[in-house]
Amino acid sequence: MRSSLPLFPSRSARRHASLDSRRGADRAGELPAPVPDPVAAELDFDNSDDTNRNVGAAIASYSGLVRRFGAAVTDGAILMAMDVGVVALTLRAAALPLAELATLPLVPLGAFLLVLDVGYLAAFLVLAGRTLGEMVAGMPVRAAGGER
Repeated sequence: MRSSLPLFPSRSARRHASLDSRRGADRAGELPAPVPDPVAAELDFDNSDDTNRNVGAAIASYSGLVRRFGAAVTDGAILMAMDVGVVALTLRAAALPLAELATLPLVPLGAFLLVLDVGYLAAFLVLAGRTLGEMVAGMPVRAAGGER
């Protein structure tokens, strides 16, 4: 059975091609040249060049993770400073000492802090394409296709 696709010949066609090449080599008195199997050549996973590329990709991936972690820590510190500032201003406006923090209504205050934090992230992502932490970490803005 012969395949209709020239790139993927059937097994019998590959076998006939290798037999023909052996017969021609026997006539000339030389050893037959090995016929590479196109399917096996595509699935060769033991290439040493690929190993070196994989190591480079792993190092680049690790540095990318370190940058992302640094950006997240920076953004977390900014959000924490904003939240602490809001709570401190709320205590001052209510004329309460820090020891009276538990007397503040926690649900409305927590909801406000959540809206403030989400607003920070949304505003920077929409307007600049990245947060302040990502800017400090030097992470580039990329389009959906991976282009800068």
